[in-house]
Amino acid sequence: MAKVNWLEIKNFERKEWRYAPDAVLPTLVYLVDDLTSFIKKVFSKFAFAIVHQAFEKTGHEKNSLHYLNGNGLARAVDLHFEDVALIDQYLAAERFPFTGIGCYPLWRNPGLHLEIEDGIIVPGKRWMKTSAGYVGISSETIQYILPRE
Repeated sequence: MAKVNWLEIKNFERKEWRYAPDAVLPTLVYLVDDLTSFIKKVFSKFAFAIVHQAFEKTGHEKNSLHYLNGNGLARAVDLHFEDVALIDQYLAAERFPFTGIGCYPLWRNPGLHLEIEDGIIVPGKRWMKTSAGYVGISSETIQYILPRE
């Protein structure tokens, strides 16, 4: 099983991918590192990514990609970017081939859930969690991730 070469990662130290960094799909780590480089270039060199969690044993939906899958790796990460509006985090993530992007405006630090389903990189599902529950991202719901005045 391939592992992340942490010497190639520009924006994180291994320990920032808490709990079990080697239990995360390497492709996901490399993509998040590329996303972080992009956000730093476009928004601010101080726009650090803070990983909330990647691999977890409990605390998520039954079939969460934070849990180990058939190949023994977690395929999801929750994070936010310091001093970057949630809409900008989302739009930046859309430039990269994540199969799932979830927006969480109600987190203490609003951020993203990023995933690669089954290790396959194809565009896929998009959602957000509001006080009303999970909803798809559309022209009607985008208001929930726009900055408040």
